[in-house]
Amino acid sequence: MKAASKGILYCLLSGLFAAGYLIPYKAGANAVSSEGLVLPMLLCAALFNTAVGLGRSGFRSLGFDRHSLWVAAALGVLSLVGNEAGAESLARIDPGIASVILRTQVIFVAVGGWLLMGERTNLRFWVGVLIAGGGYVFMQSNAFLSSGMAFAGMWWALLAASCFAGMQVLTRYTIDRIDIIQVNTLRLWLAVLILA
Repeated sequence: MKAASKGILYCLLSGLFAAGYLIPYKAGANAVSSEGLVLPMLLCAALFNTAVGLGRSGFRSLGFDRHSLWVAAALGVLSLVGNEAGAESLARIDPGIASVILRTQVIFVAVGGWLLMGERTNLRFWVGVLIAGGGYVFMQSNAFLSSGMAFAGMWWALLAASCFAGMQVLTRYTIDRIDIIQVNTLRLWLAVLILA
């Protein structure tokens, strides 16, 4: 399988699992505080990533250079803020709407890739963004006009999308200089410690 095809497959699987987790996450957001929801989720992710890292290489080279520590710290903060914002949005709006807004991270990734790495997108991408954005605004016009809670939930979801996009752009920017499993594990533990 070609690298591009494999990347597309991984993206589709990622989107499927991300959409699937929003439903129980919404139930949790209605039952507990955002911190009470985010901390166990990040802790489980940190434990699972630690297990993957240990299974992969036994973390033979645990020495992090300054660059890896900086990247892990930035990813940890973005992860924490993004998950907190996601929980806040789900406490206010339907998980389907939240999922659609979270997909706007593709726009933030395109802009971040252009600003940080000089990547260009073509006109078709921006036409698609305008069509999708216009359709979303049209479908949700009642929420924009009637409910302050829903409006706030949409802004929380946009903040989450921008944080998750920032994580993707930063990872792409530094991918050749870091051990991704180690940095990902460290950023999760940092997010857990900050939140705890």
